[in-house]
Amino acid sequence: MPRGDWTRVESLPPGTPTRVRLHTPDPSSGRKQITGLFESSGSSTMTLMLRDGQSKAIKHSHIRKVAVPRKLSKRYAGWIVLGVTIAATSFLSAGNADPPYPPLYVSGAGLSALAFWRQRWRDVYRSSAGFHN
Repeated sequence: MPRGDWTRVESLPPGTPTRVRLHTPDPSSGRKQITGLFESSGSSTMTLMLRDGQSKAIKHSHIRKVAVPRKLSKRYAGWIVLGVTIAATSFLSAGNADPPYPPLYVSGAGLSALAFWRQRWRDVYRSSAGFHN
């Protein structure tokens, strides 16, 4: 996991969906997480375009973590769970004239969906220190 490598944030292309977690709640919204489209970043601030069309500048020192969406092909846990489910169902159904085990399909599909969903974001920056002004 990247720690303290702010250059990864600075290299993000403008328009990238971005999720920022803060050390303390944002004074204007009271939230510890801000989601928007990446606009720019310098050595001391990062700017996001929020859903309402407003630009939001965030001090580097207030940021705990920056994450961007993970590509579907890189969501390894989901692919592993899906593969294990298919293999187990094939193994248990081999040479059996009865229909395959529906509970295995249902639980495997649910676990796969959960595994894919949980890995939607990847961290590009993680603060190495606590909050400071």
